[in-house]
Amino acid sequence: MASLDAHMQHLGIEVVSVALGRAVLSLKVAEKHLNFNRTCHGGVIFSLADAAFGMCSSTHGVGGAGIAANITYQVAVQLGETLTATAVEVSRQRRFGVVQIEVRRDDGKLVSSFLGTSYISGKPIALPEA
Repeated sequence: MASLDAHMQHLGIEVVSVALGRAVLSLKVAEKHLNFNRTCHGGVIFSLADAAFGMCSSTHGVGGAGIAANITYQVAVQLGETLTATAVEVSRQRRFGVVQIEVRRDDGKLVSSFLGTSYISGKPIALPEA
């Protein structure tokens, strides 16, 4: 799935691990990720958390779409730091799922908390043949 996501590729997001109801992704902050304050842009942090949300939501093999997301930012992130987003499914019903994502810096400091809700289509994810 990650290989089909051009935005993840553009940002340099890497998949660390994926398991049922869980996904861990990472990103090393580069120049292209910085805002005018010379810290990591909030949109980049959101994109990392959102990618982990999508990956985690898809671990059951059926498609879904994010329908709500809330994010908070706790600390700034500097050039060269690596961010890790850990997504854990906290609830999954027939048509809705809720995923909590924590984004942390190298030093373990919490950078961002993200809570996402997805609508589960129930249709199998169709991935292209390798």
